[in-house]
Amino acid sequence: MKRAWTLAGAYACAILTFTSLPTEVLAYIRGLSFPDVFAHTGLYVPLGVLVFRALSVTYPRRSLTCCWLYSLLLCGGFAALDEVHQIFIRGRWCDIRDWLADMVGILAGTVVIILYSMARGDRPPAPRADG
Repeated sequence: MKRAWTLAGAYACAILTFTSLPTEVLAYIRGLSFPDVFAHTGLYVPLGVLVFRALSVTYPRRSLTCCWLYSLLLCGGFAALDEVHQIFIRGRWCDIRDWLADMVGILAGTVVIILYSMARGDRPPAPRADG
């Protein structure tokens, strides 16, 4: 359980480190020419996977749906705070489109890990309310 949260936290710190770099530094890193939206989406796919896995290990009696919703909330909040923190970085800014791209990555990561978990039979889907 600790290991799962440690991995998720370490990856979140890596994201914060990367997004704290000024624009001039990023110009050297971005040798490849691709839209910013792909960078945002790609950065947040693993975070969605890691946070979902940490939640499902920490709360094994919770349904996959519950862990999925909490993953979206936790990662989405982190992504929003990350966007706000970029206001204070030289050459960076807060953009709702970047946050939406982050959310697409989080959504993709959590859906992939849910499908993987269901295929492995880790946990059945949430029980139905009617019986």
